[in-house]
Amino acid sequence: MEESKNKRLKFRSGNLLNKIVIVTILLIVVLNIFRYAAYFEKGKNDEIQISIHDAVNLELSNSVYIDENDVIYLSEEDMKKYFDKDLYYVQIENSKRKYISVFENKVIELVEDENHMFLNDARYKIKGEVTNRDGVYYFPISELTEAYNIKVDYLKDKNRINIDKLSEEKITAVVSKDTNLKYKMTDISKNLGMLKQGDTVEIIEKMDKTWTKIKTSEYMIGYIKSSKLEKEKTEREAVRRDDYSRFDMKNSTIIEVDDSTYPNMNEALSEYDTRKAKIKEILKTAIDEVVQLKGKSIGVKINLTSIDNSENYYRFLKELKAYLNDMNVCLIVVDQGNMETQDLENVSNIIL
Repeated sequence: MEESKNKRLKFRSGNLLNKIVIVTILLIVVLNIFRYAAYFEKGKNDEIQISIHDAVNLELSNSVYIDENDVIYLSEEDMKKYFDKDLYYVQIENSKRKYISVFENKVIELVEDENHMFLNDARYKIKGEVTNRDGVYYFPISELTEAYNIKVDYLKDKNRINIDKLSEEKITAVVSKDTNLKYKMTDISKNLGMLKQGDTVEIIEKMDKTWTKIKTSEYMIGYIKSSKLEKEKTEREAVRRDDYSRFDMKNSTIIEVDDSTYPNMNEALSEYDTRKAKIKEILKTAIDEVVQLKGKSIGVKINLTSIDNSENYYRFLKELKAYLNDMNVCLIVVDQGNMETQDLENVSNIIL
């Protein structure tokens, strides 16, 4: 009887041990599945893949919209995220929106449902227009290449859009040996495609000594071994912004804009049209000086002490700077303490 009982106990303990081993093995399998799953591309649907310069796997606020003429649209939120965070609009006649954006030395105006734009007051015809789709405003980004200095490519058969910022640096390299483009930085990761010896690719980022993140000519983005790249070169230098750090205020002509020469500026800056009218006044004076002095350095000095609304003042300076710098005229601003230092640096060439 005792012997039979001992046998049953041994059987139960052996059975328990087997179960523990099996569970342990299953746990190891599951953990490895989770571990290696990250190295494989998740199944793609028909969603459009978009890259903006070296920004990939973008989290857009709204889906890209493409019309029947293959004009590509980005939402207002995504325009702010990737092109101009200060993009804003004013309400005009017929409850339409007029959007104002500043990029480099250009003031951009776009009116809802109108197929043209203004760049520093020069009119350009475009195919698309700012449009309201289910409460979301969309911009025809593929038609705004002149405005934002970009190149937009749409590979319809591959469902890919690439927006290249032509003001930014571009570095390329040549594939030295046939190799696979990887989804992740590991040999076990899924192959996205084959790269042939002699293919030219764009370098997005050198991740470490082993791997480089690249973009192919068909705008696939992934990783390859750095050792498989050669003939690296800078295809395009970043556009240098106008540098006024050596602007000689003592020997330059300075146009003064202060409370005495331009009274009632608070009221003038409160609306876009009146703000623009004041900018035009300042520009006329600057243009007259440019014509008369023929090559001599010119600056516009803003010294307004009675500004109440910092947001209107910020827009005024940003828009004025674009116009002035387009004429190679320096914008000098006296800091009145009514704006954050970083914001003031963004909208002026020299701060006093």
